[in-house]
Amino acid sequence: MKRLTYLLMCFILTLSQAQVLDLELFATGLARPVNIKHANDSRLFVVEQEGTITVVDSDGTLQIQPFLDISSRVYNIGPIGDERGLLGLAFH
Repeated sequence: MKRLTYLLMCFILTLSQAQVLDLELFATGLARPVNIKHANDSRLFVVEQEGTITVVDSDGTLQIQPFLDISSRVYNIGPIGDERGLLGLAFH
């Protein structure tokens, strides 16, 4: 009984401290984004599974010219998606 009371109290305390999260749309026009990196400036680099890396400015505007486009070398991803394609990016 003590164990059940303890678990119930932990559950109630967890619910009372729940955080509120607001989501806000930042950028549109991306196809299957799978990773986001920054290069210590105001730009974000968004990796898209089809083989492109798109640069997003600090105001959410997509740059027209991709940072990298290897879509001709990436396997054609089906409509339901899978774990092939360009999946990551690292700056060194």
